[in-house]
Order: sequence, then structure tokens, then C-alpha cells
Amino acid sequence: MIVLDDTAPKSRFDWLGLMRLLLLVGLATVMLPSLVPGSHDVAAQDRSVEWRRFDVTIDLREDGSYHIAERQEIDFQGGPFRTGFANIPLARTEGISNVTIAEIVNGEEDPLRRVTPSSFTQTAGTYTSQTTTSEIQIEWAFDPVRDDTRTFLLEYDVAGALRVYLDSDPPGQEISWFVVGAETTEIGPVNESTVTINLPVAVDPAQTEIRPWDDPAAQTTDGQQWIGTVRNLTAGDSFEVGLRFPPIVPVGPPSWQQADDARSEREEEIETKAAWYNVLLLGLGGIIAVGGGLGVFGLWYTRGRDPHTGLVADFLPTPPDNLPPGAAGTLLDERANEHDIVATLVDLGHRQVIKIEEVSDDGFLGFGGSTDFTLTMLTPDAELAPFERDLLNAIFGAQAAAGMTQKLSEINQRFVAAQPVIRQHLYDEVVKRGYFTHSPEATRSRWRSAAIAIGVLGIIGGCVASSLIGDVAPLVWVPIAVVVGLALVLAALSAALPRKTVAGAEATAKWRAFRKYLSEIERFEKLDEAKEIFDRYLPYAIAFGLERSWVAKFAAVETPSPQWYGGGGGGTFGRGIGDPWSSGPGRGRSGGGMVIFPGGGWGDGGGGGGNANDGGGSTGGGGFDIPDLQETSDRAGRSLQSSSDSLFDLLNTAARTFGGSSGGGWGGGGGFGGGFGGGGSRGGGGGSRGFG
Repeated sequence: MIVLDDTAPKSRFDWLGLMRLLLLVGLATVMLPSLVPGSHDVAAQDRSVEWRRFDVTIDLREDGSYHIAERQEIDFQGGPFRTGFANIPLARTEGISNVTIAEIVNGEEDPLRRVTPSSFTQTAGTYTSQTTTSEIQIEWAFDPVRDDTRTFLLEYDVAGALRVYLDSDPPGQEISWFVVGAETTEIGPVNESTVTINLPVAVDPAQTEIRPWDDPAAQTTDGQQWIGTVRNLTAGDSFEVGLRFPPIVPVGPPSWQQADDARSEREEEIETKAAWYNVLLLGLGGIIAVGGGLGVFGLWYTRGRDPHTGLVADFLPTPPDNLPPGAAGTLLDERANEHDIVATLVDLGHRQVIKIEEVSDDGFLGFGGSTDFTLTMLTPDAELAPFERDLLNAIFGAQAAAGMTQKLSEINQRFVAAQPVIRQHLYDEVVKRGYFTHSPEATRSRWRSAAIAIGVLGIIGGCVASSLIGDVAPLVWVPIAVVVGLALVLAALSAALPRKTVAGAEATAKWRAFRKYLSEIERFEKLDEAKEIFDRYLPYAIAFGLERSWVAKFAAVETPSPQWYGGGGGGTFGRGIGDPWSSGPGRGRSGGGMVIFPGGGWGDGGGGGGNANDGGGSTGGGGFDIPDLQETSDRAGRSLQSSSDSLFDLLNTAARTFGGSSGGGWGGGGGFGGGFGGGGSRGGGGGSRGFG
């Protein structure tokens, strides 16, 4: 039994604790690099290799096989490095054997010892190799190196790599080999690489071809040894050598050659076709772009440009004809829009067809109040244009009678349903008067549909063409993109394609002159002496998008409110009339109450009523002391514009609005795969080399 004496004196220093602490620090030092994200990456970034030289010697033997020696001089940066590898593809060969590796030390070869793959443990001075279905994998180990230069010699024999063309004219044999593969330069750059080809006998340089150089005689001095050098191979670069000469060894074609030549011929044929296809497709795209562009311009010039008119007065002080205000706005901007509908409503009031009165509920102590508007039918039998009758039917119903009233807050469904008909009849009005041969909206819709059809057909055609030749002609989408682009241009241009008749162009010029008179009324009239024209031309000002400046200018001279709303007139627009939210005499109205179109703008800040290419738009603006006709036109316009939500927004009260929401170098036979420089890659060898 062991008895612990708690009464014994305790040590002043905890040695056991110190040992535990040191153990934890040691474990952390060992484990931290594996636990910290990216620590291995940082270490890897500090290691790199660079081939100072990568020299390859190819000896052609009498039996047609090669003996290849790769001498690699490597600068190791960082480290340590302990192993090297080489993965050599077996493609275009009948096998690789007799692999040996040595390290060059002081100019002498120091052979490495071969071991089996299962016995290879990266022991310095050993190497191994194994063959897969596609490559031979070689790995070797050496003493650790850091920031130093080492030289290794890798040698092996290659069977069945010599190309033989005995049936070509003239017959020939060919050595093709990747001296440095792209996989190697991805690992590190190669500063210089020299290839030496030794033939068993000399041949006449005049009967040879060598690539990548043009002059065979420059690469040999005796016709038996051929030497060439390339420099500065960077990531992705490769170095492939080819030497073709008359038959000098008694061997036939290797087993893989026929299929490889056929593949090379197909690739060359595809490349040739691709070049032609791409040139043709670029040309076709250019032709379509130029021809289509000229066609679109010609379309506008012949079908969209309005006829030229003679001289017209700079301004006209009266409407040039009896065209209703809404239709006049449609003529100028070639669109039946919200300004035109509101202008029609105001014009009906001006002509005493309807009366509009405000109905207010002040609530309790100013809270919970609401505002609505009552429309009263005065003259149901008045002579009306179809679009005017449509608007009244939307408000009062088809069986309207004198004295019938309707609140604006209750007609949204009928108005939403009637809007398309009202707009169509506005277009019909300008067609009936001979200003257009077809409805502007129908013309725009027709050309938009044509643009959509062209774009869709172009995309479908592009998909079909891409499936047929996309693999060999990536530029197949160039003409398709041009077609789609032209379709987009046509769609945008459709807005300018409605064409007026001669009469329509002349009428437009005159109405534009009248619009100028309204927009600059203060230049041509003394407003305080011409107050009567305010009500007369208010519908036109609304249709032309001038309502803000029109009301502001006449409000400044205290113009009387129109007779058609409120039933008695007597009120004035302008200053000093009282609080707009108060009741009583300060509101300056008489009779049955003041009529107000709710304010707030046209939704898009004004505009409208101008020519399709003119812009139009509202100008100016100003504040008023009462809810006047400016607010009337503004708020009515905004509500009419928003057919998805409402017709009128009545001030800021609780009233609800309307809802709506080959042969090659020698020619003949198998040739050189379509020419010595063609057919893509022809050589064996290559693959990756690297160190770890």
C-alpha cells in the first residue's frame, strides 16, 4: 500500500505543470500548419522549379525504335524537394520500356536504383515506373534540395513511334515527338531546350522537312545529326519536333498510324472548313448589318417620314379646324393617351354637356373628411364624336338622361373596360379626317410584331445553325446577333413609323403653330384683358401637355373660374382667396360648390400633345390658394393614366378610385497527314514532368 502524506512539505515549483505546458506547445507547433486554412498553400507558394535546360536526344535505331535521353537541369527555389516524376503518354507509340534514371554529379552519372512500385518509399537514390493504359508513370527520389540546381538524366526506349509512308510519292518516314509538353511548362518555365536527332545514316537535307524550322539545311551539318533549339517556354507552351526524310530503316507503318492519320486529316479538313465558315459568317453578318441597316432606314424614309409641307405661320391664335381637343392631341403625338381623354372630359364640361361638382364631407372637427365629385348629365342629345360618346357611356351608362348624376368614385370598372374603345375611336377620328391612312397604333403594333417575328426566327435559326456547324464555326452566332439587333432596332423604330398623309402633315403643322401660341400666350396676349380664352382653350392646353403653365399664367391675373363647374361661376383663380382646406366664403365659390379635378401631376411629370418627334411636355407650374382647375387637370390626368389602379384620385381624401391593375509535302498517298505542318499534333512523347 502506498500512503500519501498530505502533511509533507509541497514543492515551490510545479515541474509536472511545466512538462504539460511544453508538451502542449510542442503539439501545437506540429499540428498548427494542418489546422490553419491555407497554410499548406502558403508553403507551396514558397516552392517552385524552373528548368534551366531541358535537352532531349532521339536516336533512331535500325529496327525503327527510338532511344530517348532527357537531360533536365533544374533550379529549385525554396523547398525542400525530394522527388521527381515523369508521366509519358503512350499515344502514337507501341510501348515504352527500359527506363533508367541517373543524377549528374560533377559531370558523372550516378545511377538510381530501380525498385518495384510497391517497394518505392521515396528513399533517396531509388526510382520506379509502372504502365497504365494511357501512359507510363515514372517517379524517383533524391537527397533533399533547397535553393540549388540539380541535373537528372532520364532514358527510355520507344517502340513503334516512327511514321512510315511507303505508298506516298515520294515515300518517306517521319519522326514526330513532343520534346517538352504543355503539362511540363504549367509546372515551371523552360528557359532553353535543345533537341538532337541522330539518324542511322545521313540523308540529303534537300529531301527532308523539319519543323518547327523552315530550313532543314540550317539544322544539320552532315545530314545525320539534326539539332534545333527553342527558348523561353512559359506556362502552356510546348515544343514538338518533326523530321521527315526518305525511308532509311526497313520497317512498316505502326499499328496506330492509319487511324491517327485519318483523324489528322479529319481535323485538318474541319479546320479548313471552320476557317471558311467563319469568314463566310463574318461576311454574312456584315452584309446583314449593312443591308438591314439600310433597309430599316429606307423603311422609315418611305413609310414613316411625314410628307413635306409648305410654309405655315409661326403661330396661330385660333384652332386651325374643328378637330376636338382630344383628337388634336392624338394628331400631334400620334398617340391616344391620358391627356387626350382628360381634355375630352374638360371639353364636354366647357360645351355644357356635363357639369362637375365637388361633394365634400368635412368629418368631425376636420378629421375623417372625404371628397368626391358628382358628374351631372346636362345635354344627353348633344352632337358628339364616337370617342366622346364612349366616355359619357363609361360614366353614365348607355341610357343616360338629362339630370342623371354619377360619382366618380363609382365608375372605375366601366371606365377601365371602356378605355381601349375610347382610344381606338380617337385613332379612328384622325383616320376619318384623312390625317392617317391607318391607325397609328395599328401601324406600330404591326411593325412591333414583325420585329418580334424576325428576332424569334433569328434565334431559332441560330440554334439550328449552331447544332449543325457550331462545333467547327463558333462565329455562327455573329449573323444571328446582327439579325436580333436589327429586330430590336425595328421594334424601337416602330414608334416613328406611323405616316401622316399630306393633309395630316399640313394639319399637324398648323396645330403645332396653335400649340406654340398656347405655350407662349403671354407673348401674344395681355392676359388680364384676355381672360375669356382661358376656359375656351383649356381643353387644348391639357391635350398638348401645357396645363400647368396655362393655369399658372391665368391664375396670376385672377381669372374667373369656368362657368361649367359649380353652376354659377363667380369664383376666381389666384391670390388672396383663402385657405384651400377651409370652408366658408374664403373659398371663393358660388352656386352648387366648386368643381375640382384632383391634383398631383400626370404620373410621368407631364408631356404629351407634342408631335411624335417633338417632345411636348408641361412647363412651369405654380401654387394656388384654392383647389383650382390646375389641381383638377393634374389629378384627373394622373388617375386616368393609371388604368391599372384608378381613374381619379380625389385630393388626399378617402374616396376610392377606379381599379384596373489532302496530299502533303511529297503529295499523294498517305502523305504527311495533309501536309507537314498540318493535321494538328502528330508526335508522341510530351506529358508532364515535375518535382516535389
